[in-house]
Amino acid sequence: MNGQNSLDTPSPETTLKGEQKIQINSHLTAVCLVGAAYLLSIDKSSSFLLVFIMCQILCPIPLLITSSLAYLKIMTTKNEVNKCFDTLAWWAHSLAYGMILNSLTLIAFDKGFVFVGWLFFVCYNFLFSVYTSINVYSIYKLSLNEENVKFTKSWIRKSLNIIIYFLISFLGVILPMIIFNWPYGKG
Repeated sequence: MNGQNSLDTPSPETTLKGEQKIQINSHLTAVCLVGAAYLLSIDKSSSFLLVFIMCQILCPIPLLITSSLAYLKIMTTKNEVNKCFDTLAWWAHSLAYGMILNSLTLIAFDKGFVFVGWLFFVCYNFLFSVYTSINVYSIYKLSLNEENVKFTKSWIRKSLNIIIYFLISFLGVILPMIIFNWPYGKG
């Protein structure tokens, strides 16, 4: 077995989870490439807004690739470093995903669909909050039979997730709107 024993190989569940996350990252990368090509084909200006949107469409590509490579590492090895790769994969994917959603919101605003942009923004932030709340609740229910330390750590981590997600939304959508009085003043 090439010097590895069965204790050194990840479980089938870990491998399947990694494969699914890599596939999601691949689809999101394709969305970014199509979105960037579309924007470049219809808008030749170099306004701050377009530059900001392009950054939020193109920067997720290396983040998603990094996330996929980290998941690939987790799928192929089982060691103490995997926790670091799992954290890297989560951070890279979460930041990229937030930037993609932000760019879609900004595109809606820029094209004059202010109501739709706000609806989209509120919808994805609300649904992320609901998802995280259900996740915390399910961890809580499972922890009733186990030690409460596990629940406390999971609750803190999930709370941190939602704070980071809202921070990405704020920095990517709300802050530019405040600074440039946009979409009303079109920065």
